[in-house]
Amino acid sequence: MSTDLFNSIVSQALPLSYVKARVTNLIGQETIIVDFAIRQQWVNNIIHNDPLHMRVLVQKDKDGFSIDGDAIMPKRNLKSIGVQFRKIKGKTEDEALSKLAQWFVKNAQYLKLLGDY
Repeated sequence: MSTDLFNSIVSQALPLSYVKARVTNLIGQETIIVDFAIRQQWVNNIIHNDPLHMRVLVQKDKDGFSIDGDAIMPKRNLKSIGVQFRKIKGKTEDEALSKLAQWFVKNAQYLKLLGDY
């Protein structure tokens, strides 16, 4: 799954939200960084000022690629609306990114409870 397709899928499920997946090189290793915020407007136009901002890294590990639940937005926000996120694994970056997109689509109705929907 390309980062553009991921952005499109999540944007359709959560149209008032901000999502941007991009490929970068961290310490010599290609990594996909996904930034997500429930709202599209933030204090001083800085996404990190959104208390519901999450940044997820899709990184290579010994078994393939993984996304750790510890990288997700403050867990208290997710738990307060009944959403679980532990770990996503995939044999390829595309598989891991696809599973993350499915997680967003599956939980869109709950994530909307945190935003201005």
